[in-house]
Amino acid sequence: MPVLQETGSLFKVNPYCIHALYDAYNLSAYTRKVGIDEASTRKGHEYITLFVDMDNGRLPNIEDGRNGKAVEAFVAKTDKQAIAEMFMDMSPAFASGVSKHLPQARITCAACSQGAEAVSKTKPGASLPGL
Repeated sequence: MPVLQETGSLFKVNPYCIHALYDAYNLSAYTRKVGIDEASTRKGHEYITLFVDMDNGRLPNIEDGRNGKAVEAFVAKTDKQAIAEMFMDMSPAFASGVSKHLPQARITCAACSQGAEAVSKTKPGASLPGL
């Protein structure tokens, strides 16, 4: 429950309201594309991992830390076979967590996909090889 307290204090909302929102959102049926990123909860080195539904922009899950255990906790709450693609930076902790717990998911480097999008906006019809 520490992540709920951290999230509640970050957004100035009662942690039990955050918990009720998490419970109301059905993780098992939400997406095939998931984005992962970390955020600092306060000054220092306390981090949370954010999981984002890339189809609708919702934030269906937040876990403590920024490591493979956060990915493992997320996978335990969802239908892992439904997830086809993970968007993330190439953090070794995230990459190993996804490889171990979501072996069927394609990993897309977030920086690479943003670069490809930028190229297509500046030079219509151009693309980066392999993207």
